[in-house]
Amino acid sequence: MSTTKRDIENALMRGADSLRDTIDAANYKDYVLPIMFVKYLSDSYAEEVQKLEKEYQGTRLERQKQYLPFTVARDCSFQSLYEQRYADNIGQLINMALRQIETDNNQQLAGVLNTVDYNSENALGTREHKNAILRELLEDFEPLDLRPSQIEVKDGQVPADVIGDAYEYMIGQFASMAGKKAGSFYTPAAVSEIMARIVDVKPGERVYDPTCGSGSLLIKAAKKQNANAVSIFGQEVNGSSVAMAKMNMYIHEIRDAKIAWGDTLANPVFKDEDGNLLLFDAIVANMPFSKDKWAAGFNPGGESTGKGKKEFK
Repeated sequence: MSTTKRDIENALMRGADSLRDTIDAANYKDYVLPIMFVKYLSDSYAEEVQKLEKEYQGTRLERQKQYLPFTVARDCSFQSLYEQRYADNIGQLINMALRQIETDNNQQLAGVLNTVDYNSENALGTREHKNAILRELLEDFEPLDLRPSQIEVKDGQVPADVIGDAYEYMIGQFASMAGKKAGSFYTPAAVSEIMARIVDVKPGERVYDPTCGSGSLLIKAAKKQNANAVSIFGQEVNGSSVAMAKMNMYIHEIRDAKIAWGDTLANPVFKDEDGNLLLFDAIVANMPFSKDKWAAGFNPGGESTGKGKKEFK
């Protein structure tokens, strides 16, 4: 039976429900999305290996595996974690698996899977409570088949579109649960669509988002054309959002996006060979207009004027 977009959304919602009453709704995404991402990587890698096994054996098979776009070791796979879901140290096992996947694919997944601690009793409660939650979280995703060949697609779609759309839909749902805190990582889909149409990025151009959050706005802008024909740049000050953006790009099969972590005003990362700020053909952004201390670290030598809030000359 094929996996639909609704199936993926339901699994993500079940994951959020498993965390209910234990952590703040604003943090659901930090624990749920990486587990779904590992399931996606594990299923996709297993399918690619199965294809190779039909043509190669032994040393030749191992050599061919090296040419796959990413690797997931058996003891780091989602299935391995699921089989160990009753282990007393399941939180530690999840941490170790995610760190190893990131290390094995460091060029592509650096900083994606190390932003949250699944073994933290401060975040997830006592060992018994934590273990029960993590076991449920793994059970929420185990029935979900994310092998590309099993994803139900509509005309003009590829499996990555379905999984990516479900991922972005749930970012929106998590944003709804998080309330005002969501502004730091989410731009509503309708707003993203309008902005993407306005900037109208052309093939070969560079598009940039200085406050990219989960990266959805960049993806919308790039996908108005062939996303792989557009150079994508984004910077974000929140580490959790950077991880979300990189996962988002990867799921949409945009493998060359450049997403940087840091304060765009105080420390702009993207510069040309001469050290000058890199120029872009199009810029899209949902700026944090409500942030009072936006100049912190940006102009430490400025004169403070006015009463109360600081204003810089």
